Amino acid sequence: MKVLIIGAGLTGLVAAGQMTGAFSEKFRENRQNIQIEIAGDGSGASPWVHGLNLPVHPQDSVEAFARDTIRNGYGLSDIRLVEALCSDSLSLLSDLKKIGVEFLRKGNEYALLKPLGSTWPRVAGSGNHTGVDIIKRLTAYLKRQENVTFSPGMRALKLDVDEEGVKGAIAWDRRKGRMVYKEASCILLSCGGFCGIYPFSTNFKDSGGDGIAMAYEAGAELMDLEFVQFEPSVAIYPDSLRGRSVITTMFYEGAVLRNGQMERFMSQGGNLECGECVGKDVLARAIAEEIRKGKGTAHGGVYFDATGVGRKKLEESYASYVERYRKAGMDIAKEPFEIAPAPHTSLGGIRIAPDCSTGVRGLYAAGEIAGGIHGAGRIGGNAGLETFVFGKRAGEAVLKAAEKEEWPAEERKDKEQLCSAFINGDELAREELSAGRVMEIRREMEAVLQENLYLVRNREGTQKAIRLLDRFEEELKGGFCKETPLEKYRLENDLTCAKLLARGAAMRSQSVGCHVREDSDGGDFLYHVMIKKQDGDLKGAPLCKKIGIETS
Repeated sequence: MKVLIIGAGLTGLVAAGQMTGAFSEKFRENRQNIQIEIAGDGSGASPWVHGLNLPVHPQDSVEAFARDTIRNGYGLSDIRLVEALCSDSLSLLSDLKKIGVEFLRKGNEYALLKPLGSTWPRVAGSGNHTGVDIIKRLTAYLKRQENVTFSPGMRALKLDVDEEGVKGAIAWDRRKGRMVYKEASCILLSCGGFCGIYPFSTNFKDSGGDGIAMAYEAGAELMDLEFVQFEPSVAIYPDSLRGRSVITTMFYEGAVLRNGQMERFMSQGGNLECGECVGKDVLARAIAEEIRKGKGTAHGGVYFDATGVGRKKLEESYASYVERYRKAGMDIAKEPFEIAPAPHTSLGGIRIAPDCSTGVRGLYAAGEIAGGIHGAGRIGGNAGLETFVFGKRAGEAVLKAAEKEEWPAEERKDKEQLCSAFINGDELAREELSAGRVMEIRREMEAVLQENLYLVRNREGTQKAIRLLDRFEEELKGGFCKETPLEKYRLENDLTCAKLLARGAAMRSQSVGCHVREDSDGGDFLYHVMIKKQDGDLKGAPLCKKIGIETS
């Protein structure tokens, strides 16, 4: 059975590790029946994972962890996924040990940091580069497996799906400079979140809307795309660090926020008791309000003052941040630095079952591309944990499918024709777009996202966004681009994702968590916004519906 993993970050690598026996001896015979290809165009946010949440504090528990996750999600998390996330976290330490990763300890206990929204310290790691450490070790392990192939520089753009399920995917091969067809009986979408469609975010540009667009066009159901979590502390200066997030656990260590006049604004008014130690969505709104009032810094942000943490603690627990700013000519133990909120994590995504199935035969999704785990707000450290827990679950689900021999590989004899049709279409009947015009449309899309779908939204803005994005999409799909075909098709997917985000934001008329409506009607917000492509709908307009919260 051919398995295609789209995404070479932590989720995809963990899934491949599970399929090849890195963590478990289960399904030994099944592993002999699969060929795995990992197709990626970068590692997304995975290298920046500082640590993963684990309920190993002496006073912590799986139950307390689950309660915190649900509370921070404003009751909008899928309970089944939360239970899987929190209960499966207990096996992570032994799993990582099998590939040579061990988390830091203080004496007989693990060295833990306390993330915003957490009752107890939970973020554990192998140092300041936990994500990189796990990636290196898993990659080395997988390269030793005969049934695993890495395809770097491969960007999947469209899934080939019919009434029987997954057949394969069309991807751009950067090395060959052309479209290629990838046959697969099972496909795992593990290509990360979509915050990279915004002009300023913590995401690298290898992140985008491809996964959401591919899943939508394939008929998978999407949920709560309006929930985009803004990281409150993202560097805006020096320019060399712009877009790099700063871990908020420092607020429990003595770090504070100050406005352009060096006033600690989070200790004023109703924030006196909590200070900076509130949910990320609350903190992001407070910072944005301070900037809006004209009390920002020279570069349009506020100051993150970590001097109260002390040099010893900074060097011990946050060495990567100390070094990062040192290279930029700053000493964060002595001077504050400028930050502002920016899109960081897409909490909505593909609707999945606990085994990561999507409802489309042979199609699985895991990691940030999936929705439902975090609801309308995420605890720091849960994103890293999510990649591991659901990467493993996706890998196991594929192994079970191999046991049943559900999806035998079928060779497509028309692969070249499929690729040609995808990239050329009815070229003769369409207008040619220049590379410059493609980039103009991207900038126009980004302007719409920045103006109408940012931290604070309203009805007029979301409706305007839908109209403009529809117009951009119509122009783009009505043309072809010989100069930069990859950028054209990436933009098509990003526009599809942006449109679906706009529709979700328009439907949810109440403020909740990271979705802020300045015209909120104050009504009940305990529902999911579901989006699924209608049968026979050539324009790609989604069907949106509200459903009750699943509690079992």
